[in-house]
Amino acid sequence: ALSLEEIALIYNFEADPNTWMETARDYWIFLYLANGMNVKDFTLLRWKDIKNNTLSYVRAKTKNTRKTQKVITVDLKPQLKEIIQKYGKHSLNQNDYIFPHLTHDMTPERERAVQQQLTQMINKYMKQIGRVLGINKDITTYYARHSFATIMKRSGANVSMISDLLGHQNVATTENYLDGFEDE
Repeated sequence: ALSLEEIALIYNFEADPNTWMETARDYWIFLYLANGMNVKDFTLLRWKDIKNNTLSYVRAKTKNTRKTQKVITVDLKPQLKEIIQKYGKHSLNQNDYIFPHLTHDMTPERERAVQQQLTQMINKYMKQIGRVLGINKDITTYYARHSFATIMKRSGANVSMISDLLGHQNVATTENYLDGFEDE
């Protein structure tokens, strides 16, 4: 996990406008601020998921594994709204994807390939940003999730709340998840 200071360095990193490096930084910040969202869930976000300054979704990873779906709700902070405004593919159709990576006619195999390519692109440029900033960690999209959880814990948030924000079904999963980071 990254420290709050390292995240601030990334947040304030000045990438050249309209480059993949800028996009990777912005997307990574979105993933971090959206409760450590993963890239698959990011690509699956639809306009209907936004209501009253919140973004609500069910993790794709667990969507078909539970009888009751655990909805994750994210406060739409100004930074998240800016990224949606900047990269979102605006549409009046509430079922359209927010970000321009998936289309409704894609096969599941093609969706997965696009999600993997996007993850690789973000990881490639985030590692470059990390090197430029002197952060001696291979920053990946997974770091966004780990960092979110760890910083919440170090800030004094209770594990039950962190569990809820991450979309874990039970607190024991979150405790095991956090213990692994503290060991590092």
